[in-house]
Amino acid sequence: MELCEGSLDEEIRIKNGKFPEKEAAEIIFPVLKVVAYCHEKNIAHCDLESSNIFIDRGNNNCFKIAGFDRAAAVFDCQKLTK
Repeated sequence: MELCEGSLDEEIRIKNGKFPEKEAAEIIFPVLKVVAYCHEKNIAHCDLESSNIFIDRGNNNCFKIAGFDRAAAVFDCQKLTK
């Protein structure tokens, strides 16, 4: 596992939940690209939240998604339930 300095959840608390639209887009766009890739591979994350998105400051503020322990493979329009 790689070392990341903090989570998006911590960033939200530090900024009191106030992000300029441009900054919010810079954060969420790469996250949505990962979600789209997972969906192409028939994987649903099932626990995507700010505490599972980490910031790697040493790698150009790259965002990394964790919490795949609840991920599920989904095939043929299968519905997920709790």
